[in-house]
Amino acid sequence: MEPYLADRDLTVYRGDVLDVLTELDPGSVDCVVTSPPYWGLRDYGEPGQIGLEPTPAEYVAKLVDVFRAVRRVLSDEGTVWLNLGDTYASGNRTRYDADGKSGGREHRSRPKSTGPFKPKDLCMIPARVALALWDDGWHLRAENVWHKPNPMTESMRDRPTRSHEMVYLFAKRSRYYYDREAVLEPFQAKTVGNWSEAHHEQSAKLGRAGTYRRHYHHPVLSAPPQEETLPGLPPERPRGADGRRATARVDWSEERATHENYANAYGGERWPDDGRNMRTVWTVPVEGYPGAHFATFPRELARRCIVAGCPEGGVVLDPFAGSGTTGEVARAHGRRAVLVELSEDYCRLIAERTQQQSLLEGA
Repeated sequence: MEPYLADRDLTVYRGDVLDVLTELDPGSVDCVVTSPPYWGLRDYGEPGQIGLEPTPAEYVAKLVDVFRAVRRVLSDEGTVWLNLGDTYASGNRTRYDADGKSGGREHRSRPKSTGPFKPKDLCMIPARVALALWDDGWHLRAENVWHKPNPMTESMRDRPTRSHEMVYLFAKRSRYYYDREAVLEPFQAKTVGNWSEAHHEQSAKLGRAGTYRRHYHHPVLSAPPQEETLPGLPPERPRGADGRRATARVDWSEERATHENYANAYGGERWPDDGRNMRTVWTVPVEGYPGAHFATFPRELARRCIVAGCPEGGVVLDPFAGSGTTGEVARAHGRRAVLVELSEDYCRLIAERTQQQSLLEGA
């Protein structure tokens, strides 16, 4: 299949995703970062598009077929980062009403929410897709929550405003490429010990010292980890006759301590000096792109997935490229990108973004 666009580090194919995936070489992709069209939310005006299936079951089955084809082109150490949003049942409505936030979708068709749903039900589409992919053999490794601090406003008055979507991490095998240091998070201050500060102050007045406890996870982090250990606490507690380490109780003689202290003392999780392991809640603002459709994938969201899941110089695939954010971010971080998009309008937009990025890199 001839690519729509072929650059030194970017290849764009226009066509049906299943048709294109059959043309790609097996094992030629290191990582997949994508956001398929959500079920029952948008009509992009393309025959054969995914997302307008009459029932959720048909939508889920279609995505299972797509990711089964993805598995063939993904390397054995590869991962899939899948972003999906949910849908509310629409009852019997089959047309979009006028919408000041997105006038372009007025009067476009939408599928009826049939099947088990009652009007206004939350359909749980992301969970249904995740479980279906798990049933199909994928290793489901993480369920990340994309928290949107600036969500789209909603006129509903009988439920909370939606401000999150899901980003699932799937792997082809149980062992796979994952660069945890590329996505470390800054340390954050935590409560002192498993005693409150007030309790420590009261204990000090009464001549009693607070203590660390075995189940305590980590102390306050207001400074980078230090090399010293707490006074009177050896780096490793001695083992008893049964081979177990002694459950030492240590006097609390300082108001602050570090992860390094705790790691030395208890052999617990020991983080690098520059951050902690990435959490499963990601606060990433929604962002737009001029000329793009209104479901633009934030660059920071794509960055986390790409730098964690794809080695430098590797190949990132987005089988639902949209406006091409995955490709833009992959190129900016030293990876090659292969994009698949059904819409010619979005393929043109990707070409424009590619040209702009090339000009900036050459400046």
